[in-house]
Amino acid sequence: MKIQTILFIIFISSTFLNALNTTDTKLNEKEKSWLKQNKKVKIRVANVPPLHFMENGVPKGISVDFMKYIGTKYNINIEFIHNIPWKDALSKIEKKTGEVDLLLSIGYSKDRENFINFSSEYIELPNMIYTETNKPVTSLKDLKDKKVVIEKGFLVRKFIDKANLNIEIINAKNTLDALEQLSNGKADAYIGDILIANYFIEVEQLENIKMVAPTDFPLHTQFFGIRKDWPELASIINKGLLSMNNDEKQLIKGKWLGGKFEIVQYKHLNEVIVFFIIIILIILYFMKKIKVKEEESNFLLNSIPVNIFYKDKDLNYIKINQSYADILKIKPDDVLGKNDYDFWPKEFVDKYRDDDKNVLNSKERLELEESFEDNGEIHYVNTLKIPIIKDNKSIALLGIFWDVTKYKKALEEIKQKDEMLISQSRNAAMGEMISMIAHQWRQPLHVISMATNNMKADIELEAIEKDDFNMYCDDVQKQTIYLSQTITDFQNFFKPEQSKEIGINVADILNNTLDIIGQSLKNNNIKVITEFKEVPLIDTYAKELLQVFINILKNSKDALEERNKKNSTIKIELYEENKFIKVLISDNAGGIEVKNLDKIFKPYFSTKDVLNGTGLGLHISKTIIEMHLKGKIKVYNNDEGAVFEIVIPQ
Repeated sequence: MKIQTILFIIFISSTFLNALNTTDTKLNEKEKSWLKQNKKVKIRVANVPPLHFMENGVPKGISVDFMKYIGTKYNINIEFIHNIPWKDALSKIEKKTGEVDLLLSIGYSKDRENFINFSSEYIELPNMIYTETNKPVTSLKDLKDKKVVIEKGFLVRKFIDKANLNIEIINAKNTLDALEQLSNGKADAYIGDILIANYFIEVEQLENIKMVAPTDFPLHTQFFGIRKDWPELASIINKGLLSMNNDEKQLIKGKWLGGKFEIVQYKHLNEVIVFFIIIILIILYFMKKIKVKEEESNFLLNSIPVNIFYKDKDLNYIKINQSYADILKIKPDDVLGKNDYDFWPKEFVDKYRDDDKNVLNSKERLELEESFEDNGEIHYVNTLKIPIIKDNKSIALLGIFWDVTKYKKALEEIKQKDEMLISQSRNAAMGEMISMIAHQWRQPLHVISMATNNMKADIELEAIEKDDFNMYCDDVQKQTIYLSQTITDFQNFFKPEQSKEIGINVADILNNTLDIIGQSLKNNNIKVITEFKEVPLIDTYAKELLQVFINILKNSKDALEERNKKNSTIKIELYEENKFIKVLISDNAGGIEVKNLDKIFKPYFSTKDVLNGTGLGLHISKTIIEMHLKGKIKVYNNDEGAVFEIVIPQ
C-alpha cells in the first residue's frame, strides 16, 4: 500500500509537469462563441497588495496585471469592482448573482470546487510564521497553546487545525489587521503568505515583526476563481496564462516586487534542490525498510529528475538512475562493476576520485560546484556526495549532481541588468553633474581672471612688486589645483567599479560627496549640518556608495527647491550601532506624501516632472545598498521632512 502511494505521487507529479508543458493556446469554437456574447466579467478587487488592491479608484497589483493581459489578448469585457467582503464575494459567485464573476486570488479546496472553476496557478509562495522580534519561535511546534492571528476565512485555518497543537485562533479582517494585532501584542504569531505579509511589514514599517520560520503547510498557491457555469472563461484564462512567456510573467512580478521576484526565485533554487535531495534519501531509506522489489526501486529512482549514483567503498558503481545513464548514453545496469575511468576523461576522474576518497575517509558529506567546457560552452554542476556509514565505517558512497548552468546564467543576467541600471542612473545624472562643475568652476575662474588682470595692470603701470607677483601666482596655482581636483572627483564618479576597496572610511565618502554636490547646495542656500562619529573602516564599493549619497542629497535639494523652503537644511549623521554603520540623511522640506512612501524605491517612479526625474535614482540606491552592499535602506518622515536611513554591515 505504501509503495502504491509513492508511485501514485510520482505519477501525479509527472502528469502535472506534462500538463504544464502543453502548448495548445488556440481557442476552440465553444470559447470563441462565449467571447462573441461579450458578457461583462465582474472581477472582485480586495486589499491584498501587491496581489490586488485599489489606489485612487484604480485597480492595481500582480493579479490585476495578469488579468488585464489576458483580457486584452482575448478582448474580454472586464469590470473591476471592490468593497465586497470575502465571505459575501464567495456567496455571490456561488449563487451566480452576477455581482461577482471572478476572484483574483483564491486557494484551492475541494469544497470550493463545487461552485468555482479554478484556473492554473499563476504564483505560489510559502506560508511563513511571523512573531514579534523578542519571541523565541523556530517552528510550528513552538506555537503549541499559543494565540495565532490569521485572516478570517483563509485556508490556512484548516492546516493549523490539522497540526493538533491546541492553537487559539484570532480572526482578523485582513492581512494588515492581522499584522497590526501581532504588532500590538494581541497575538503570539501570525501565519500567512510571505509575499503579502512582507509587503505590509515594509510599507507600514512594522519593525517589531520578523519572519521566523517556514511552516510545513502546502504552498500558498494562487488561482483565479471563476463562476462554475462559465467553464469557457476558465479555459480561456488558462490558455492566456499558458501563452505568456517567462519574460512577460517576470515583467509583471518584477514591477510589483521591485524587480526582485526573479532573483528571489533563483536565490532559493539550490535550497529547493537540497530539499528535494532529502526527499530522495527518505525514499531510498523507506524502500529499504519496506523491502521494495528491485523493479519498483528502479522505477522510483528513474522517476527522479536529478542524476544519482551509488558506489562501493572501492569506488566501483553499484547503481545509477536513468537520468545519469542518459548522460553516459548507456543503460543503468551497464555500470555495474565499472568505475569513472570507464566513462570520463582521466583529468576529470582523478579529481572525482580524490573527492570520493575524502568523503569516505572523513565520513562527512561534500557539497561543491564545478564547471567544465563542452563545445565551447561553459557548464556548471552542483554535486552532493554522502558517505554511507555502518558500524562507524564508510561502506559506500551516494552521489547526486544536477546542472545549474541556467541558474548561473540567470544570475549573471540579473547582475548585468543591475549594472546597466546603475550605469543608466549615472548617465542620467551627467547633465546635473556638468551643471555642478560649471558652478564649482565659476568662482575659481573669477579668482584667476582677477589675478591675471591685476598682474597685467601692475606691469603696464610698471608697479609690479615681487611679493605681489608671487601672491598672484600662488592664487592662480591654488585655484588651478582646485579645478584639477574637481575634474578628478567627477571622473572617479563615472568610472566603473570592478571590486571592493579595502579599509574605507564612510566619512571620507560622505565628504567626497559634499565635495561634488556641496557647491550646488550652497548656491541654492541650503545649509548642510554634519554629525560624523568615528566608525570602523569597511571593505566596500566606495563609488557605488558615493552614488547613493549623491542620489539622496539631490532628492533633498530638489524637494527644498520645489517648496521654496526658507532656512533650508540638510542634516547628515554617521554613527555605529549594534556592529552596523548607520547614515541618516534628513531635510526640512516637509516630507514625502504618505501615499508615495511605499513607492519611492520602485523603478521609474518619480514625483518630479519628466524633464527633471527619471525615477531611477532611488531604485538604484536601494539595489546598491541591499543587493551589492548587503545592507538596508528605508525612508520615513519626521516632524520636519524626509529621513533616509542607510544601514551598512561592517
